[in-house]
Amino acid sequence: LLGIETEEENAEMPPAAWFEQAVKSLSASAIDNIKKSSKLIGGHLTTKGSLGKLPENAAIVGCRSFSLFLRSNMNWRIVPLKEDVIAKFKENCEKYGFDDRHIIPHGCYLLNAVSTDAEIFRKTCETLLFEVQSCEKLGIKLYAFHPGSTRGIVTIDEACSRVAKVVNEVIAQTKDVVILLECMAGQGFTVGNKFEDLKKIIDSIENKDRIGVCLDTCHIFAAGYDIKNKYEEVMEEFDKIIGFQYLKGVHLNDSKGVCGSKVDRHEVIGKGKIGEAMFKKLMNDARFDNIPMVLETPAECYTEEINLLYNLID
Repeated sequence: LLGIETEEENAEMPPAAWFEQAVKSLSASAIDNIKKSSKLIGGHLTTKGSLGKLPENAAIVGCRSFSLFLRSNMNWRIVPLKEDVIAKFKENCEKYGFDDRHIIPHGCYLLNAVSTDAEIFRKTCETLLFEVQSCEKLGIKLYAFHPGSTRGIVTIDEACSRVAKVVNEVIAQTKDVVILLECMAGQGFTVGNKFEDLKKIIDSIENKDRIGVCLDTCHIFAAGYDIKNKYEEVMEEFDKIIGFQYLKGVHLNDSKGVCGSKVDRHEVIGKGKIGEAMFKKLMNDARFDNIPMVLETPAECYTEEINLLYNLID
């Protein structure tokens, strides 16, 4: 490590390799705040080119965490990871200071653990298991996915039960990856736009150490949780219903839609309907320390947004 003293007891700077890359992108003030902060800001990165090089690409834009797709997010084709790619990925994670809980792979968009279509449900189960097993091979401890959609066919209670059953089966066949339920915006018939629904799923998970939540700021705002004007009330509600002990990841996005619009459209931080003030509260909230917080906005904006977010720290 860099050997820099920090104000936060648990804050740790990545190795010098990360610092040397990131300092080319981030402002001096952002770097200074990173040195004393336990906030792990990063972005969702494409694996086009080389999965093994991804940790280096993350460091170049100043990420301290990142997310990725483990395979195509728009088809069911499964391609096993090559051993040399796995080795290179692990090597670069160590080199650039990304530990096993700094990375949140994102599940394929086609997954629907609620589906009543036998073929889609089978493919969902197979793909979900493959992706979690891929996390294990890469040495990653977190994995987030969209719970699914009722498509208006089943009730929410039935949907939550189906999701829990699938997750329990995947957990039974894997070792230690924590599976994160992503909070949804409520667009269409998606499951997970209410904290109560996520709690129902969690309650039915047999191994509570293997389940968690990924909070998406755009999604919960669009779902009707007014984090812009009632930040603390929403966080207290989350803690009361779900519990912060289950918060393992965050997707950091502003919103193109207004609160309660159920419109899942991300905007660059500070340029949407949520606004910069809420993100300042979040960046100074100790409950979000040491949790990977990943941007899902246009990648060309990541360095600008990372600079902004770290400069919001008091």
